Amino acid sequence: MDPSPKTKLFQIGVLVRSLRVRFLAFLASHLRPVPLKAEPAPLETPPPLGGAARGSVLVIDDEQAVRDSLHKHMTEYFSVEAFTDIELALERLEEKLFDVVLLDLTSDETSLAVIGHLKQEYPALEIYIMTVGDPTSEECLECLQTGARGIITKPIGNWEDLITEMRILHQHKYWANKRAS
Repeated sequence: MDPSPKTKLFQIGVLVRSLRVRFLAFLASHLRPVPLKAEPAPLETPPPLGGAARGSVLVIDDEQAVRDSLHKHMTEYFSVEAFTDIELALERLEEKLFDVVLLDLTSDETSLAVIGHLKQEYPALEIYIMTVGDPTSEECLECLQTGARGIITKPIGNWEDLITEMRILHQHKYWANKRAS
């Protein structure tokens, strides 16, 4: 049985995002500055990610091991807060604006409702869905159509790609906010 056109498009999108992250990581590791004859004016650089302006991630997952693992791997670059209860996480989101939400995909319609609510209340918020199942499932596709930025499969195997994508996203948001102000 051939996959549906939606599934094919989703798979292509996942592949493109993965290649983009790898390409940007390759460029960052291989490009060297070219010496200039005249000293250029200093460029403004964003604050270090360990400083006050580092990105923030809200994790909503019912598995303690997943929350602990995300906290362990991401705290070097991001402020990470994790919750098991969706209602408590939403209350925290009202107190503090996060850059990214990592939301566990539930078997009922809760995830779709949460994504819809978050995109309505916080349009600039980036939401990633975490799933143990098939990332090309109908539920995952519906989450992407509702406003999720991407799908993360658990267990997370490649931390570097995930962290690189989120760091790029954070830097992009920093400069967009800087230009707007």
